[in-house]
Amino acid sequence: MRLLIAAVLLPLMWLSAAGARPANSPPAVQSGTKQEEVNLTSEPPIVVRVEQAAPFEMASPPKSWWEPYAQPAISGFAALLGAAVGGLIAKWNASAANNQRANEIEIAQIQSKLNDFYGRFRLISEENKLVSMEFKTRHGGDSFRTLLALLDPNWLKGLSPADKTIVARMVENGLILRTLVRDKAGLVDPAISPYLAKVSAHFSMLELAYKGELENDPERFKQYVYPEKLDGVLDIEMKRLAGRIALLLAKSGKHHKAISPLMIPNKLQL
Repeated sequence: MRLLIAAVLLPLMWLSAAGARPANSPPAVQSGTKQEEVNLTSEPPIVVRVEQAAPFEMASPPKSWWEPYAQPAISGFAALLGAAVGGLIAKWNASAANNQRANEIEIAQIQSKLNDFYGRFRLISEENKLVSMEFKTRHGGDSFRTLLALLDPNWLKGLSPADKTIVARMVENGLILRTLVRDKAGLVDPAISPYLAKVSAHFSMLELAYKGELENDPERFKQYVYPEKLDGVLDIEMKRLAGRIALLLAKSGKHHKAISPLMIPNKLQL
């Protein structure tokens, strides 16, 4: 009887448990003492395999036969070009240095002319010129000539002590100028030499007349009066030399042609 009841109840209990569990629930699987649930309807996991791509390589064109020689040739040409440029710069610097030395020598020569002759001559000559102008004002105006007046012994005797002192100073300055012309003739432009010869003769005759060693013949000695055109010629020459110095200083590294010759205008010709 008990076996019959058990056979009837067991199927009923199983059906009751199956109805209480969801339809999609996976059956419980018992392994030892631990129970795990397995989803029988889930899809298997997707496995993605990533493989590294091979490095990209550009195909290079085939090399020409001359490529191995190109780099050495370019390097050699660059070195040669650098050496050539360096040589040209060194040559230019040497040329500029030589030009500068030549210009400095010429400047020193011109300064010697200006300082040792022209400047000194003009200074003393201007002193005599001022005294002569004073004499002209007091003794006859622009037509007065000290040399011709000294030919008359009575004229010198009739001067005041102050005027006699002034005349003596003019004669003394004339001696200084004559000595300067004689000693520094090499510094003078050849075009000026005839003027300096006349001025030297003038001061020589002035000294002789002051000493009373010339006869009273104004017509004979009028050719020895002071050459007033000399002052204008000296002005032109000194400006020419000063301009040359300015040019050499402004362009000291450049080669310059020889200084232009002295040009004396017709109005100052002897």
